Amino acid sequence: MLLIILAFLSFYPIAEDYAANGWLSSMDRNAAEFFRHLITPRLTRAVLFVTFFGSVGAVITVSVIVAIVLILKREMYRFSALALTIGGGRCA
Repeated sequence: MLLIILAFLSFYPIAEDYAANGWLSSMDRNAAEFFRHLITPRLTRAVLFVTFFGSVGAVITVSVIVAIVLILKREMYRFSALALTIGGGRCA
């Protein structure tokens, strides 16, 4: 644990300086300016629609449907893998 803390303390100033003054910072500003001109209400609705599928509610709904199908098909190994994956993600 001490090694991790020491590595963080030695790397943080380098990363902070690089991100604030390097090409990454200017690239980030350029990308933000580019996308700012593309924003429209229609694009916003489309992006919100796409990101819905990564929401907790969507993931739970799809997982429950897949779990029911796996149980009905008696695919217990795959069901176990699904349950461990979804349940394990909750632990992280």
